[in-house]
Amino acid sequence: QLDAINALPLYPGENLLWDENVVPSLNYTGQDALALPKLNLQYLTFHDYLLRNFNLFRLESTYEIRQDVQDATLRLRPRLAPDGKTVFQGWARNCLPIEAFSVSTVAAANLGENKPAFVTAEVTYDVGGCRDYRLRKEWEDFREHDVLFL
Repeated sequence: QLDAINALPLYPGENLLWDENVVPSLNYTGQDALALPKLNLQYLTFHDYLLRNFNLFRLESTYEIRQDVQDATLRLRPRLAPDGKTVFQGWARNCLPIEAFSVSTVAAANLGENKPAFVTAEVTYDVGGCRDYRLRKEWEDFREHDVLFL
């Protein structure tokens, strides 16, 4: 079981993010069971407790990330231009269009693992559309290990 947990990604992927069977949307009424298995507390070992908390944390963070992505998408009002490019007619505080994205390094997997040891990528975005100085400063202050959803 520990190997299965270690194989899970740190953040939810696109399949988990939009799977209504695993993480219900806002109109969840509570009539259906959630994806967590039901156990009585008398049968709960310490390992079961930690595993259930881990699963619950993953589902809650997935729900929060989905809400943030939906909110930003609605505010941006994306449209398809006649030339086939995506045009954003709205504005959102935490969103800027990506001008370029390239993966520069994919390191070989460590011994006994099947995923790369690290991946280095370069993202180019333009803060010229940010009129507010504080907002522009937030975008310019991104550093290594900051989390961005692309």
